[in-house]
Amino acid sequence: MTKAGEEFDVASATSRYDFSPEAVRASAERSLKRLRTDRVECLLLHSDGRDEWILRESGALQAMQALKKKGMIRAAGISTKTPEGAALAVAMGPEQGIDVVMLTLNAAYADDLPAIRAAASRAGGQTVCVLIKKALMSGHAGPGGGGTGVPGAGGLELALREPTVSSVIVGTISREHLMENARAAEAVIGSAPY
Repeated sequence: MTKAGEEFDVASATSRYDFSPEAVRASAERSLKRLRTDRVECLLLHSDGRDEWILRESGALQAMQALKKKGMIRAAGISTKTPEGAALAVAMGPEQGIDVVMLTLNAAYADDLPAIRAAASRAGGQTVCVLIKKALMSGHAGPGGGGTGVPGAGGLELALREPTVSSVIVGTISREHLMENARAAEAVIGSAPY
């Protein structure tokens, strides 16, 4: 999985955004080259907050559909910044080029929850894959509300209890955090002991 739309300049520590078809295509090609592969499973647009404009007017979705036809990506989607963008992306669904949405859900932010729940019961019939970002509030909450995070936050549990959620994107800096995250996920979805 990789993203397009944002170019980060390490030297100046700033981002610039370009959702033109040319920029999306060039970003995907760079990612394929860096990853030493001819296809990625998913390409997400990394929104700058203009979700609705990106989806409706930028031409980025059409570029991603062309990449799918060429076999360079298997699925396309967007990581949104607004509840309105989340709802629009889910409503558009696979019929209009959105296979995957990356949305925010945590103890402090549930504005994307209606879109998360709508993903499985879309009028179009096809489901949209839901990935959750910031479940641990960018490191400010623990996976189960205990241990290293904010008591009662329940970051992973909150996200994983939603039946439409396919995966939660979680980073870690230590083996202990990884194990704590795995135990919290196991408590909700069950799996072999660690």
